[in-house]
Amino acid sequence: MKKKTTSLIMILFFVINVFGQTEVNTRLESVKVYISGAEMTHSAKVNLRSGNNEIIFKDFAQNLNPQSIRIQTESGVKILSVVNLTNYLSEKPKPRKLLELQDSLEKLNLRLRELGNRNTILSGEYDMIIANKAIGGSEKGVSVDELKKLAEFYNKRGTEIKTELIKSSVEEKKVKENIDKLTNQINEMNNTLSQPQQEISVSLISDKAKNADFSIIYYTYSAGWNAEYDIRINDIAKPIEWVYKGKVFQNTGMDWKNIDIVLSNNNPSYGLYLPDLDPKYLNFIQYESSDRVVIRGINPMSNQAMTMDALKKEEMSNMQKVFEPEEPIFTSEQKQNSVEFEARAKYNIPADGKEYSILLTTYDIPAEYEYKCVPAVLNQAVLTAKINDWSKYSIIPANANIYFENAYVGQTHLNTAITDSNLSIPVGKDKLVNVKRERITDFTESKFLSSNIIRSYKYETTISNGRKNDVKLLLKDQIPVSQNEDIEVVDVKISGGLLNKDTGIIEWNLNMKGGETVKKSIEYSVKYPGDKKINGL
Repeated sequence: MKKKTTSLIMILFFVINVFGQTEVNTRLESVKVYISGAEMTHSAKVNLRSGNNEIIFKDFAQNLNPQSIRIQTESGVKILSVVNLTNYLSEKPKPRKLLELQDSLEKLNLRLRELGNRNTILSGEYDMIIANKAIGGSEKGVSVDELKKLAEFYNKRGTEIKTELIKSSVEEKKVKENIDKLTNQINEMNNTLSQPQQEISVSLISDKAKNADFSIIYYTYSAGWNAEYDIRINDIAKPIEWVYKGKVFQNTGMDWKNIDIVLSNNNPSYGLYLPDLDPKYLNFIQYESSDRVVIRGINPMSNQAMTMDALKKEEMSNMQKVFEPEEPIFTSEQKQNSVEFEARAKYNIPADGKEYSILLTTYDIPAEYEYKCVPAVLNQAVLTAKINDWSKYSIIPANANIYFENAYVGQTHLNTAITDSNLSIPVGKDKLVNVKRERITDFTESKFLSSNIIRSYKYETTISNGRKNDVKLLLKDQIPVSQNEDIEVVDVKISGGLLNKDTGIIEWNLNMKGGETVKKSIEYSVKYPGDKKINGL
């Protein structure tokens, strides 16, 4: 009797716990997307009983961090425990798009069967005609008229059957291709639906029966974003048009529909721990290719060649899907060590892992434009734009697409992890600023009673500013530097340039008027023993 009573109590306890639970579907309200991961906020309304309640909240993202879960509710409700559950039995309702795809697949399969049946009938008819083409008999012939009629029948009907079989074969191929596409799409959507569902179990005590509001906040690893810029320089007399975009992706198992989005470059952390400090070391940044423009058709490892390879508007429109509202609908807020962009409108981001480009904001940023040319390497001037005090524009490390006078010229990576207050951006070559370097003299002489040879050089560089605007231009050239006491560089003339004797680099800082042409020359002689050969000339 005692055992029966104990068993009855255990069963009753189990029934009370199971049937005392309240399952509640939540609604996704907002998402704060970090560079890696996202903080998601759900809302729910729950009818609470007075006293103990066991609530199972449903409809959450995959790969959520249990330590990050926060439950917010109104006063009079005391939360006792929060547990993350994984439900392998629950199935999500099929979305309308999936049902439509399955219906289309069923119709295509039906059409494929119809075509197969039609082909079987046509092939059978053709085989029957061929099998019965022997006419007359061994003793009785056929008339010419009968023979003509039979020949016409074979020709006409045989041609009709073959034509119908060809058309049917073409349609059958297209139907199979569409079936494969639909099947792949349906399988991809079913994979998302078949994932185990995340639930959050909350035990609480309510001071009275009420309809309470809940906010459930947690962090998921299955989302992120990257910044990207469009830098448009339409006129070197005007500021840069700086378009700030965010490339958002998510594979949380749930589509983000009509939600508020905040993009942050902060690094979130969850859990209970005490922060500490590590040594903070300083060193110089090694500049390699961080501010080099990569242009189509040019080796990206070379600093010596760039081309302005313009793309047509229709070619650019297919490069990336961009959500572009009529005006910027994000507001930016720069905090001590991070930048956040908050949307003024609702957004939809599918859970397909693909990047969706969102227009965040647009700045008109004042810039100083300067041309740089090294005609010994490249007979063209390259435009650069320098931004002073760039940190106030919320610029973070990212790739940037460069446009000059409405032409796409290439992409560069902006590394803002620098201590310099100025940000230099390579723009590309300008065909209106012409540069030409020519060798004027190159002769060798040997003096009487001397074992030395003197080889003399003269180069002249002509720069023509074909623009109406005044421009600043940094011209660089060089003379060789001796590394041996028997080799001398003498009779140096640099027409007003600034020479670095250690490197042999010569610089001219030129301010050129619109339409102006300037010529600069360098001359030098190299003296060395006649029985030696030297390199570097």
